[in-house]
Amino acid sequence: MVGTVLSLWLFSTTDIRCIGDIAFGIPVIHWPHFTQDQITTIALDGMILGTFGSIDSLLTSVIADSLTRSEHKPNKELVGQGIG
Repeated sequence: MVGTVLSLWLFSTTDIRCIGDIAFGIPVIHWPHFTQDQITTIALDGMILGTFGSIDSLLTSVIADSLTRSEHKPNKELVGQGIG
């Protein structure tokens, strides 16, 4: 707010660009349209990323177990990651 007031006061004679009017109200929802190929690509990429995330999480838990001399529960680890 201070910056706005200072710019209006110091640069009152200069033409300051405005972004435009701010729309009021609820914006219109535009639903995306996917082709069958795009849906297949999205699903496969999601499964691959989920698998890599699970493997990484389990490997990190094994390292933490060896450092803390404890044992984790891999099922709880994967369920928690799935919920997240």
